[in-house]
Amino acid sequence: MRFLQKIRPAFTSPLYRCLIRRHMQLFVGGLSYDTNETVLKDAFENYGKIVEVKVICDRVSGKSRGYGFVRYSSEAEANKALKEMDGQLLDGRNIRIHYAHRGGSKELRSHGDEEHTAEPKYREVSTMAWRGQLSRNLKELRILFAPNSASSSSTRAFIENNYKDLKTKNPKLPILIREATGIEPQLWARYGFGVERGVRLEGLSEEQISKALEDLNKAGEALQS
Repeated sequence: MRFLQKIRPAFTSPLYRCLIRRHMQLFVGGLSYDTNETVLKDAFENYGKIVEVKVICDRVSGKSRGYGFVRYSSEAEANKALKEMDGQLLDGRNIRIHYAHRGGSKELRSHGDEEHTAEPKYREVSTMAWRGQLSRNLKELRILFAPNSASSSSTRAFIENNYKDLKTKNPKLPILIREATGIEPQLWARYGFGVERGVRLEGLSEEQISKALEDLNKAGEALQS
């Protein structure tokens, strides 16, 4: 396959740098309704410098909604806290932790509940077991998109919300993010013996892009059988 125009290396991409910043913030679910921000901070401060802590409360009753956010000063600190605290007991409840994929720091700054009406808006991507099998079935994954085009908007959102999870589950799999002006959004998988398969992503939603990736993974599994 020929890359169109100039391809920007992943580590210089503004989107790639944005991914790093996004993963300094953790979503903490399953909190006891008695857990306040002081308790939450005390539980997490052993893993690094905490920039901000917030327990989301109902605007009318003032009671906790059972979830909150912790933001660290670095990605490494947030990653350590996620690994050590996910599933641990806090105030008698087993808490669950994910990167705050949607909304960024906006949730931490907002004091209204319009942004926080339901915990399920934070997708628990770790439940997708097939994602951990990508490195078994693929030799390389490439995602191509245009940095500013509307046709690439869902692809950019998919990368922002899923890159970290995919890379964490498949640390040895090359996941190449390529930006080029005028290029159509595409997803390419390289398998063994030089076999490649690609999918055009224009017009697909984030969920459909995830399904396309799952199908490419299944194709790789089939090639090995």
